[in-house]
Formats: sequence, structure tokens, C-alpha cells
Amino acid sequence: MVASQIITDVTELEAVVCSTEIPIVQYLQDRPSLHAIITEQGGILYVNDNLRMLKQLLRVVKETLGVEPQLREISESVYQSFTQARQLLQKRPNKRREVSRNKSVEELLARAIDSEVSDIHLHAWQDSFIEGSGIKDNIGRHATSSWIRFRKHQTLVNEARISYEEAYGIYRAAFTGEPYGCANIDDRRGNDASFQHPYKGQTYLVRLASVPEARGTSMTFRIRNAKDSVQLTDCGYSNKQLAIIQRFVKNNGGLLVVGGPTNSGKSTTLTAFLDAMQNKAILSYEDPVEVLLPEVSHIQIRRDCIDAEQTIRELMLQTMRMDPDVINVGELRDELMVSFAKEKATEGKLTTGTTHCGKIIMCFTRLLQLGISVEELAAPDTLMGVICQKLVPVSCPHCALSEHPDPQQQAYYQTHLGGELRYRNPEGCNACDYSGISGQTLVSEAVEINRTIRELISQQSWDGIIDYFWEHQIDTLHIDALKKVQIGLLDPTLVEQRIDRFSVENLRHHWQPQSHDTGEAIAC
Repeated sequence: MVASQIITDVTELEAVVCSTEIPIVQYLQDRPSLHAIITEQGGILYVNDNLRMLKQLLRVVKETLGVEPQLREISESVYQSFTQARQLLQKRPNKRREVSRNKSVEELLARAIDSEVSDIHLHAWQDSFIEGSGIKDNIGRHATSSWIRFRKHQTLVNEARISYEEAYGIYRAAFTGEPYGCANIDDRRGNDASFQHPYKGQTYLVRLASVPEARGTSMTFRIRNAKDSVQLTDCGYSNKQLAIIQRFVKNNGGLLVVGGPTNSGKSTTLTAFLDAMQNKAILSYEDPVEVLLPEVSHIQIRRDCIDAEQTIRELMLQTMRMDPDVINVGELRDELMVSFAKEKATEGKLTTGTTHCGKIIMCFTRLLQLGISVEELAAPDTLMGVICQKLVPVSCPHCALSEHPDPQQQAYYQTHLGGELRYRNPEGCNACDYSGISGQTLVSEAVEINRTIRELISQQSWDGIIDYFWEHQIDTLHIDALKKVQIGLLDPTLVEQRIDRFSVENLRHHWQPQSHDTGEAIAC
């Protein structure tokens, strides 16, 4: 018997030896999500149910077993018997699932939503693995418990320590427990899933992700209200940046890229951007669909099947017949999506997408890494605009401190940054739930790609582009942040934790030097 670890878009393929079709049916009935069987001789027996992985499967079997695979489809009568058996099994309650664990997921999500939490971090860590190892957590205690942590307004706080059994139960129930039934999971690999969660008359999209960890499993819940759309004017952009973005809305072609790290509001920005369109046919490719807009056709992209690339190509070809004016390709994560975005932008379609980068300059280099040539990136009809952004906590206006607790830090920031500085109060107050944080806002930079910038891109003169920003008073990430720090909206120490420290290099003439100043920050 050959043990194979091949993964389909549904479950793991297992190698078994079956001499007749009847044992095959019995084997499949016991494994209702299985789609194929591989024999030790390299034979593939499959049922005609979701066969997008078949070509990939043939290749993998040949490479793994070193033989030319022999394909045999199970007869129609046996297939019908199998299908009927699967339907019965799906209706049969799964006794292995515990209702209490599903209740734990419900209670966890309710607690997070009521607290306006954006992400839940769950660490299902086994005590037995740690005991006697000498491993300690970051606060010096022996790491002998599982964790639940909440991220709110970009700040991660410890919510509770729980037992490994309880944490692992929540992890299993979130992926496979009723009423979700999102995915079959494998503790040895990363898992992804999403589901809609109704709560208090609202529908929330919950995205799950897990990875194996040395002590067990770590997972995250990303929570978003399915109706949580905002206007561009409410996103947190400055008036100068908002004027640039509103010109993007009126463009009829070219590629707009929104960049930033994970949890920086990129999807929210694109949702607001698409919502601002009027009298346009808009297609949005998403993985998964998060917020439904009345004027947008939302198209779900599945990346969890083996033949995902071909499936996505076929889907894009089909949807192009719908005559769109605007296309949102979602995350520009691979050459396929970047090539598609570039092609549609140069065809005269207004095309939007996101990418993971810290600054506009990094966005250019990221697109080059993903397969766009320098000549294509610098072409007049390709890139028309870039926005880069990060979310930063807003100090509570009711309890923010007018002076930093450390006199040296206070003197340093007041000297170099100026303005009416305010600092987060670590004790907080009733208005901010004793967190010192009242919300979050963007710090961002936005630029229209003109002829001068295209020439600098063609030369890959990244320093030249930065100099151009300064010469033409285009606000960079640090300048946008500085303006919000100087009016007391943001705590400069929290800003530096998110976007790097303020310095003469990134503030230039806005940096207020002291005599004999070296530009070096005092360590926090």
C-alpha cells in the first residue's frame, strides 16, 4: 500500500489497493469527501465529481510514483451509488462534533464583535510539549497555556489564557463544526476558510487561517461586517490626497494600486473607491467576497484547488464577455493576476488591485518582482496611480496626556516635531474602555503617475522619485503622519511603532533640528 500525501481542493488523497469496484464504493462511503484513489501500481480511480484537479493529479502521480498513471473512471452505476451514499452521509449528524465547542466559537465571536475587534488570535499550544523544556513566553513565564488575543485599533491585547483542549476544540469547531462546515482541515498544514456569521441582525464575514506551530496550532479570525462600507471622505485621507484619489475615480483607464501591510485598510479603500463610481459596469474578483455593493458584480475566486490557475483563467475569460468598464482584480499576489491587471489597464479598462508594500517606492519594485517589465511599468497606459497606507491608533481625546511620562522623550519630540503633541494615556478612561485609544485612522501617501515619474521609473531612479515628491510637495507617509501628530490626533511614539521613526531623512525641512543635533532618536 502506497501512502500518498497529495492534496485536492477537498481533502487528502490516500493510496489504497482495491481489486473490484464494490470495495471502492465501500471505501468512498466511509470517506465522504474523498474524490479519488491511487493504487500502488499508479492507477487512478476517480468519481466524476469536481474534477478540476484531474490534470494536476495525473502529473503528480507520475512524478511521485515514477510510473505512467492509468486512469479508470468508476462506472456510472457505481458512481450513482457513491453519490447517493455521500448525500446520506452528509445528512447524517456527525457524532464526533461537540455542540459545546460550537457554542464556544459563538461566544468568542460575540465577545469580539461586541468589543469591535478586527482580529482574534488563537494559540492552541500543548502543555506537555513545553513542560521541562525551559521555553518561556515573552513575559518570562513558562508557556504552559493556550492563548486568546484580540486586535483592536491595531493594538494586540491578551484576552484570556485557556486550556489546550478548549483552544483546540475552538480551532476544530471553527473550521469543521456546524453550522459552518467550511473545510476539511489538516493539522500538519496551513488551512484557510471563510463563512458568514449572523449576529444581532448583522451579517459578518469571518476569515480563518491557521498554521502548524512548534507547540500545536496558531490561527486567526478576521472579522468584517458584510455591510461595513465607508465613503472615501471618511477613510482618513487628507484633503490634498482626497483630491488626487477623486481624480483616479474619474479616470477611464490605467492601473490603480493600493499598497500597505496586512490589516492596513486596503480592501476598505478599494470598496469605497468602487462605491464612488457612477454609471459604470464594475467587476470585482475577490477571495473571499467581503462587502457587497449594489452596483458591483462580485466574483468569488477559489485558490484552494489544485488547478486554481487554470480555473481562474477560464473564469476571467468568461467574465470579460460582460463588457466591464472597471475591473478590481483584488490582491496582486502572483504573475497571473498582475499580467491580467496590466493587460486590462492597457486595453483602456480602469483596473484596481492591492499589494503588500510599505511605501510607494516599494510598490514599484514589488510590481517588477511580480513580472511587469520596467518598460511596461513606465508605459503611459499602464500605471496611473498608487496609494500606500497604514492604520495607526488614535489617542483618546478625553484622557490623552499633554506631556510624555519620560521628560527626555517629551523634550525630544517637542523640539523636533513641534505642534500640540498629545500622548496615549496607558490607564485610559471610561470613554475609551480604559485603553487610551479611541479608534484608528490612516497615514498615507498618494501619487498620480505622470511623465516625469514614468521617466524616473524607466531609469529605476527610486531616490529621484523621492526627490520629486519633496520638490512638488507630495506628502509622504511620514509627512502625513506628522501633520496628524502636530494637532494631537496621534501619539508620535505609536506612529513610530507603525511606520518607522521620524528623522531628518524622512522629514527633511519639516525636521526641527537642535544645535549639535545628530538626528538620532532616543530609544523608547
